[in-house]
Amino acid sequence: MEYLAFRHLVRNIYGFQLEWAKMDYLAKDLPEVVDWLKGEVDSFLKNIEDILKI
Repeated sequence: MEYLAFRHLVRNIYGFQLEWAKMDYLAKDLPEVVDWLKGEVDSFLKNIEDILKI
């Protein structure tokens, strides 16, 4: 959810107003988020493959 808030700021308030101290923790957590996303996409693709095998 916090990444959505960040996206909103970037798209609507302009990037030059961003403060690194307020978004540093998002960047630090990004590798974990990417790993989670990869797992979700892999799971989704496996479900699609299972449906197509039926």
